Amino acid sequence: MKIKLFTKRPVRHVSKGFALIATITLMMLLALLSVGLLTIASSQVRISEKQLFAAEAKSLARFSLEVALGQLQCELGPDQRVSANSGILSSGTSEGNAPYILGVWNSWDSWLNTNNSEGMNISATYDTGRKSMFRRWLISDPDLRRLSSLEAGKNLLGKRSLSNQNFRSVALVGPGTIGTPVGARNQDKKEIYARMVRVDDSSKTTGLKKNANSRKYIAWWVTGENQKARINLMPHASEESTDALTVLRSTWDTPGPDLESLNLSSVMTAGSGNDMSAVRKLISLDSLLANNKNGRLKDLGDVYHDISLVSSSLLTDSKFGGLKKDLNIMFSQEKLPEEFRGDTADIGLRPYTSEDGNPSDQNRPIGSWNQLYLWANVWDSSTKREGQDASATLQWNGSAPSTLIAADSAASMEMMDNRYTYMRHPILLRFYSFVGLNYVKHGNKHPNRGGWIDFRIAVIPVYVWWNPYNVDMKLTGANGGVWGAYFGEHRFMPLLLSHNVKFAWNQLDENALSNYGESCLIPYLNASYNNRQVADFGASFRTTAKLNSDGSTVKGEPSTLKAGEIVVFAQPVVSNIANGNEVYKTKPNSGDFKPDRFPLKEGWSQEPGQVSSYAVNLTDGVRYELLDGSGYNQVGIAKASVIFAEDTSRLNGTPDNHVLAVKYGDKGASKALGTFVMGAGLMDPNKMNSSSSLNGKSTAEIEIFSKTMPAILNLNWGAWEKPLVDQIKLPAEMWERNEGTNEEAKKAGEYGTPSLDSTFVAYYGVSVKWGKPPRDRSLSGGQGLPGQDMAALQPPFLGRPDAHRLRTGAPLQPVPV
Repeated sequence: MKIKLFTKRPVRHVSKGFALIATITLMMLLALLSVGLLTIASSQVRISEKQLFAAEAKSLARFSLEVALGQLQCELGPDQRVSANSGILSSGTSEGNAPYILGVWNSWDSWLNTNNSEGMNISATYDTGRKSMFRRWLISDPDLRRLSSLEAGKNLLGKRSLSNQNFRSVALVGPGTIGTPVGARNQDKKEIYARMVRVDDSSKTTGLKKNANSRKYIAWWVTGENQKARINLMPHASEESTDALTVLRSTWDTPGPDLESLNLSSVMTAGSGNDMSAVRKLISLDSLLANNKNGRLKDLGDVYHDISLVSSSLLTDSKFGGLKKDLNIMFSQEKLPEEFRGDTADIGLRPYTSEDGNPSDQNRPIGSWNQLYLWANVWDSSTKREGQDASATLQWNGSAPSTLIAADSAASMEMMDNRYTYMRHPILLRFYSFVGLNYVKHGNKHPNRGGWIDFRIAVIPVYVWWNPYNVDMKLTGANGGVWGAYFGEHRFMPLLLSHNVKFAWNQLDENALSNYGESCLIPYLNASYNNRQVADFGASFRTTAKLNSDGSTVKGEPSTLKAGEIVVFAQPVVSNIANGNEVYKTKPNSGDFKPDRFPLKEGWSQEPGQVSSYAVNLTDGVRYELLDGSGYNQVGIAKASVIFAEDTSRLNGTPDNHVLAVKYGDKGASKALGTFVMGAGLMDPNKMNSSSSLNGKSTAEIEIFSKTMPAILNLNWGAWEKPLVDQIKLPAEMWERNEGTNEEAKKAGEYGTPSLDSTFVAYYGVSVKWGKPPRDRSLSGGQGLPGQDMAALQPPFLGRPDAHRLRTGAPLQPVPV
């Protein structure tokens, strides 16, 4: 056997497939890198798009802000514009559906004129919402007509709109801002939704295709910081000083809010009382929540629209534009510069037009530099100003403010229009003298005229005063003087009387009707007490007043007129209207020749004693057969007439200087009585016990008024064109139950009794409301009497008999403190 030997060869290793694996690996890496790069690229594209969207959104927001600022500047830029929230259009206690939309109005640059620059009547100033002067609401809305509609502010603006996609709204103030949870009370009223306005898209050719096709909208709303209370004010000077004058002057500062009522007292330091230091450090509404100490203030929902930390103000002139003039330097002088004291310096509140009664009357007491000067200084007791009256300061009784009558201490009726005075007093709305007739039975059959009937006339004064201020007014001065006025007819427009009853048995004289004289209306002649009017030396205005049985006077407290209140004043009611009554008993020994002998009390009574007791005999002993309606009248009918005296030469018993037109008129001027002068003012306490005496035309006057308010009215209404009462027939119906068996006694009127009531025949006086003295309800042409009970009259100045105290709804004047 052949054995073969094998040689062992070395093994050789060969690597196959590495390139494939490496390639695959590399391809995977490249693919991963590509995906990453693509992802990054797409992310950059998306980021770029979002940045573009964000840039456009910011641009639109900036544009929206520019639009809002532009509208704000356009609408409220001029000084003659005013703003208010839409909540002022609400009625009653309702705020409306969107009370926080800011509106803009034109100010009444000449609203005190008859017509303003736009030709609108002054009566438009009393329209609710001042619709004629409204401009627009400061909120976005594609419908510009809605923005210029005043009514849209009540319900249409500021609310969420989902029904119409073309008028979509967006929340500008939502729950996240005001912190009010959905469904909370009034939550929808506090949120603000503005309608979006589409704007032109300029990116269609330059921007991304996707973005170019999208619509762009803006929305904006302006909130009025001037409608909010600023809570971080600097401390008042009164809080840092005990000086009384500094405390008074601090009232010029803007008062701080009541934090308790705003539920913000929790931001004050605990136990600090009224310490406001923490509140003054607030810089944002967020810091307000952060400073909340006890957690009472959970969010800003209740106060967001009510408080501010940044509001500021400028003293701008909304009538003429520009900044208001600072008059402090001029008003701090002891006297005004001479150039501000003349007639030409008067600054009436409105031009003088025919509405004012007398267009030529340039010097009315309604406004002047001097009045403004005195008004500005009434509170300052540290320096005595010319004409200053300390009574002008506001009074405080511990619970409520009030004011006294305030007058210039230098005021006198010689300054006819009081241009150089500041006076605070009630405003005279009306003064009327009511004329009535009544009968009284003669004590026995008249020996000459042969009758039993005394024919009397009564002239009864009635005042209507109004307190135009926003605090109660006490009708007294600082020195205790009571507010009073004259009341006698001979003081204003003296009346002249005539009748046709002769001083003979059953005879008439028609020619006597043209023979006028003051007759029984003269207080100053030594006649029977039944045959002369009571003297008038001034009467105060009081809550109550009465005459005792012996003729003495019982006076109540001086009246207090509530803020805005209108009060009627008349003479005291007298229980007895026959001969020898309480009025009669004031006259012996010139007992009525004293100031305040017949004070005027509040209210008009419907009792006969309100009128009939003050009547005086025009003639006495008239026979019944001479009365109209008696059934006889063979001789004729007794008549009477009343006219106004045209000048003082017609006065046969009244001193010329007792007529106010002469007393306070130009000395030495014509004696013509063509001016109705009303005198009222503060009665001098030192002269209340003074007295005069009956001495005819030489009777001495008592200068009872230390401070007076003149009211002068030229009569251009034809006072003398016809008699006030023209040949009134004396009625038989006022002589009641004149029945008996003796015909002569019946003709004489022996059986009859007089009616207790006076019959109203006419009234005259002044009505400040219309700026002229009306003369209504006068009778002429031989007419019979209307037969209306005079005491039961519904006062024509109020419209109903029980309305003696009314509260006006007119805007009230603030009183400086």
